[in-house]
Formats: sequence, C-alpha cells, structure tokens
Amino acid sequence: MNQISLSSFLIISQKALQTPNSNQDIVNLLIGTLIDRENILDRNGSLVDITPTKVSGWFNKTKDVEQSIRDAISIDNGTLTRCKDWFDEIFIPTLNINLTEDFYSEMKSLIEQDSQISKQKKSYY
Repeated sequence: MNQISLSSFLIISQKALQTPNSNQDIVNLLIGTLIDRENILDRNGSLVDITPTKVSGWFNKTKDVEQSIRDAISIDNGTLTRCKDWFDEIFIPTLNINLTEDFYSEMKSLIEQDSQISKQKKSYY
C-alpha cells in the first residue's frame, strides 16, 4: 500500500522539477513557505532550520516533521490559502514542462491508492 507522506511528495516532485533540484533545493522550495514563519519554533524555542540532516531524514522517512510545523499548518487559517497561492504561483512554474503530466499522474495514483484518504476527498482529485 502506498500512502502520501512528505517523503513521497518530495520524491515525486523532485523527478518533475527543473534544476536545481537537489534534495535541499526541493525541501526549501516545497516547505520553505511554511517554515519561514516566526511562530514555528523547534523544541528549544529556536526558529526551525532546514539542515541537510533533516532534509535527508525527511526524504528517507527516518525523521518526522517537527510537531511545531504540523501545529502551525493545522492551526493557522491562512495556511491553506498561502499553500494554494504558492502552488499556483511558485511550484507549477518550476515544473519541467515535459514532466508535468507525469507529476500529476503519479500524484493522482498515490491519492487513489491511499486508504487513509476518504472517498469524498479523493473525488476532488
């Protein structure tokens, strides 16, 4: 069974994005909008930093996304709007035009196979 996770999204995106598309570049692009916020702090009260070790852990599913990031996303009402705007204005233009359909196809397949996503939500995709 496949399941959507940050790792799966990073890997599918990396294959479809124009260069530079190193692991660090992909993470900076995909979640930089969310963690560049002053209210997202690590356990020590410091701003969350995207280190190479953290990036590697996220790609390999060996490191969880910090609770503060997950909390900020779920609590902040503006996150969804920012993400939609970011996706349209930043992410889509960085896709390799020859791989855009592959990206959509892989994401659609992953969504369809994920048993934790409700049928109602799947119908949006």
